[in-house]
Amino acid sequence: MVTASQVMLTATERVTLGVPAAEAVAHEAAARGASRVFILASSFLNRQTDEIRRIEAALGARHAATHDGIQPHAPRSDVLAAANAARAAGADLVVTVGGGSVTDAGKILLICLKHNITTIEQFDDYRVRVDDTGAMVIPDFAGPDVRAICVPTTLSGGEFNPLSGATDEAIKMKQAYTQREMVPVCVVLDPAITVHTPEWLWLSTG
Repeated sequence: MVTASQVMLTATERVTLGVPAAEAVAHEAAARGASRVFILASSFLNRQTDEIRRIEAALGARHAATHDGIQPHAPRSDVLAAANAARAAGADLVVTVGGGSVTDAGKILLICLKHNITTIEQFDDYRVRVDDTGAMVIPDFAGPDVRAICVPTTLSGGEFNPLSGATDEAIKMKQAYTQREMVPVCVVLDPAITVHTPEWLWLSTG
């Protein structure tokens, strides 16, 4: 017996498999006509490998800025700092390169740009919460104008859904944010870039 149900499709348009990350990102940026590409990167990849330099070089004049510093579980202050950097760079496309926290931060960053979130307190207007009756409240707000490309380096899978989490440092609680177009417009799956991921992290995210 089949139970009545439905599948809600996300706003992801493409997934590339096996193409080097730098090549895939540059191709997607060109296809979208992006001229101010903002890279939100894993601190390790940005500071201790040449992976991010390869992406920057492939983007050439389209590259606007690179930012890192997202700590585990995406603290709000880190997300806001990244959003401020993207805003200052005039970003018209965001590329995240890293694990789940970088992915989450990149998706929420898009909402910060769209709705001019410039303070930690403003995050509360967009997070999923539970009301006094125990019902889940999902805020309804306009989706981002700037979209994201995601290059994941762990198995968390956050790149395939529009749900993200950021930590409210004041109460030490991770909170959810969701909007259909927060999901990356393109996901780049490049096995080569994951060789830098520690085995314990790779396995724990799976």
